[in-house]
Amino acid sequence: MNAWCITHATINLIILSVATVTEIIYGVINFRDLAQAVDGFCPASSKFVAAAKILFLLMRRRRVQKCLDTLLNLYLSESDEKNIAINVRVSQYSRYITSCLVVFTNATASTYFAIPIVKFLWAYSTATEYIKQLPYTSALPYDPYKSPMYEMTYIFLGYSGYLTCFSIVGLDGLFIGLCLYISGQFEIIQSDINNLVDREIASSASGTEEFTKEQNDLIYRHLRSCVRRQIDTIKLCEDMVDIFKPNVLLHFISAAIVLCLSSINIILSSGLNVFLYINYDAAVITQLFVYSIGGSFISTASSKICESAYFFEWYKSNEDVRRLLIMVMMRAQRESGVFVPFFQSCLPTFAKIMKTTGSYVAFLHTFL
Repeated sequence: MNAWCITHATINLIILSVATVTEIIYGVINFRDLAQAVDGFCPASSKFVAAAKILFLLMRRRRVQKCLDTLLNLYLSESDEKNIAINVRVSQYSRYITSCLVVFTNATASTYFAIPIVKFLWAYSTATEYIKQLPYTSALPYDPYKSPMYEMTYIFLGYSGYLTCFSIVGLDGLFIGLCLYISGQFEIIQSDINNLVDREIASSASGTEEFTKEQNDLIYRHLRSCVRRQIDTIKLCEDMVDIFKPNVLLHFISAAIVLCLSSINIILSSGLNVFLYINYDAAVITQLFVYSIGGSFISTASSKICESAYFFEWYKSNEDVRRLLIMVMMRAQRESGVFVPFFQSCLPTFAKIMKTTGSYVAFLHTFL
């Protein structure tokens, strides 16, 4: 990462931080008015999480680069058609999921940016009085409603919203991409074990005939390669999880709070604001789903290696091959995944958070 990229990231981090602080202050000032307070806290929480994620990855940028280089080398060095197909498939999945992030986050930011403009155009067309509004409610140390400060503040706050979107897409897209490519490496190991006999042993070894010494030696060499690749992939997964652990932990802790705030806003709002917070909820749920499904992809792919080793034709092999198969199964039984303090990032965790959020919203709704 060159000096310009670091400088650009630092400037964007400062912009996000300023926008976050002003929105939090607005929420604190209007704490007695629940609708106004939540209107300030809701986008501020997303911006705070995005800023924190940028900071954490800036601090770990060299380790991220190392993970990316390792996966790139594995991707480019693959020559088997089935394994290339696996890499292509996980690449497509990554694009589809990241596209969902792009759509929902930008829809939310565009709605925030457009609603005051739409209200102005409606007031102008109907010749009714219009009260100036900003895309995000903020407590600023000057009067933001006088020109040219109004226009400059509007652009600044609008940019902070889109900056949050692209931060989410970049950071969360990077996470799901790494998860999918690592799960692809586990699938390649599984495929290599499944196809080992068909690819390396002559058809004369079919049926119940035991493998010859030459065939056992050939299988042993290729299984050793699979074992080494499995160990390297597990290590790569552990490194990736260690890099993203603060981001994942912060996101899951904040997810239920953010969902509650935005859901309360749906209850308290009316008109275009209801549409705004429905978009916001969709974006937050998509983010949470991305972190959950990324961990599930890894845990599912890593554990299926055990199944492939179990159904290998071990009864035709010698003791050395059987020992290697046992090693593969023992490692696969220790499921790899995105483990952070207190929980595992996976789809069951996603379901629990959604259920808990629904309970909180239903409880709070009785008091509103």
